[in-house]
Amino acid sequence: MTTSLLEISVIAPFESAKALCARDALSGVRGLQRTYIGQQVENPSEGYCVLQWDSLGSRDTFLRSEAYEAYMAHITVERGPYVIYLSAVDCAAWATVITAPIQKFGFFVARTTIAREKARGIIAHMHSGRQERSEKGEITGEMDAVAVDDEDFHVIIDGWESVEQHLAHAARGTRTQTLMEVIAVMDYFSSAHSRDVTRT
Repeated sequence: MTTSLLEISVIAPFESAKALCARDALSGVRGLQRTYIGQQVENPSEGYCVLQWDSLGSRDTFLRSEAYEAYMAHITVERGPYVIYLSAVDCAAWATVITAPIQKFGFFVARTTIAREKARGIIAHMHSGRQERSEKGEITGEMDAVAVDDEDFHVIIDGWESVEQHLAHAARGTRTQTLMEVIAVMDYFSSAHSRDVTRT
């Protein structure tokens, strides 16, 4: 049985023209199901490249191919790649997320006991309101997973109509001080918005 997965890389410096060349270099790669290349809104000198693979085997084959060398010639990976497995629900969510005008990428690492406890709380809170947010149309898809090789590395990705919509949603019923306390105990935390540059 094959398992779909995402390979997520943070790119810096980010240049749209080179990103488009990187996308073109991936044309026809076997096992590659979807490609997302986005430029960060908060810091346009950074971006994200997300490759959805039909299996780990397909990704491993790609890493040994000329197509990989051609792809890497156009981008510089600053962090990652982070690899996460996708459930059937996650696959459907990712397909929805990338149709949104804005994607939000969140990463955090929780290695201490208290950080892991806070991480469980964050994820549980997300899951508890997911159905309601979807039914109200407040969000255009959302998903979360842990890295294949590091269960303390969490990835949260969701889609929004605009940055302003997400910020307004995040401010509702959220105590900023509480959120800052959660972030403070994480070993690493990053959250930023992105816009797909490959759409024509």
